[in-house]
Amino acid sequence: MYRLMKKILFLLCLSGSAGVVVMLLAVPSCQRKAPPGDYDLVAASVTVHPAVVHVGDKVILDHAVQNMGRDTVPGKTFEVDLYVDGKVVSFDHGTHELGAGQKIEYGMVAGSFHWQPAKPGKYRYRLVVDESNNLAETDEKNNVLAGEVEVLP
Repeated sequence: MYRLMKKILFLLCLSGSAGVVVMLLAVPSCQRKAPPGDYDLVAASVTVHPAVVHVGDKVILDHAVQNMGRDTVPGKTFEVDLYVDGKVVSFDHGTHELGAGQKIEYGMVAGSFHWQPAKPGKYRYRLVVDESNNLAETDEKNNVLAGEVEVLP
């Protein structure tokens, strides 16, 4: 229920339309269960563009997830969420399979961005893999990568 409410709230912020939200209530957000295996998803990296961020910049947070386990992680058995100061700026809840040693890299298409800071200061980002803990992994402690972005005037 928490995942569904989180998705609805995010889409509500994006759409501003109650009609769209009512239609989305019928879409299940449940992930499927993976068979037992040697899985180890890692929140591998976050790269901030531009390297020096100023107020009003259109910031892109390229991020990557890697499977360090020996088995292929089936699709739709995990999710990827990226937060800035607790707000979702990117998510993938319809994930594809990820082979042993493979990495998924996320970015933005030209002209798009994840976040645009309105005031200077330090902001925290968090890349979270399998937040709902749906996938049994050999190491659950490497699913979060956190860092800070300093925004200059």
